[in-house]
Amino acid sequence: MKRQFAKASVLFLFVFAVVGLCLHNVSCVRASDDALSKIGEASNSLQQAFEAVLGAENAGANVSRLIDVLNEAGRLLMEAEIAYRSGNLSEAASKANASFLMGETVKGEASDLKGSALKEGQKVLWLNSVFSLAGGITLIVGLFFVWSYFKRVYSKRLLDLKPEVVSSAEA
Repeated sequence: MKRQFAKASVLFLFVFAVVGLCLHNVSCVRASDDALSKIGEASNSLQQAFEAVLGAENAGANVSRLIDVLNEAGRLLMEAEIAYRSGNLSEAASKANASFLMGETVKGEASDLKGSALKEGQKVLWLNSVFSLAGGITLIVGLFFVWSYFKRVYSKRLLDLKPEVVSSAEA
């Protein structure tokens, strides 16, 4: 009987220890999941911000400042991942949140820059079209005047020439 009591006591202590560890791990898992989700959100935000910056650059905007901010946000995200791996979940969450906010800011600014670059490009296109049309018309009018001048000069020379009389015997 003593032996059964000892086995039951050891089994009870073992189950109690396992349950205690599981409950402790549940609270750690929740914090871990929160930090991991913030890192994931920051990563997605930076990816979208990068795509927005790329679109703004393709539209012709100067994005060098935004690239610097993206680099800083990427550095913060890297530090958040390092802190997460080392177990410092609060630091990981705060750095991931800062990286997320920087990514969202860059996304908005890139969108604004893209819009202004597209407007500027459209303005340049219209100016080039107008000046090309004006230059083409000027060229055609100039060519018309040159042609009429040479026509007058050639006609006058032709009329001033004396015709040669060809005798019928030579023909």
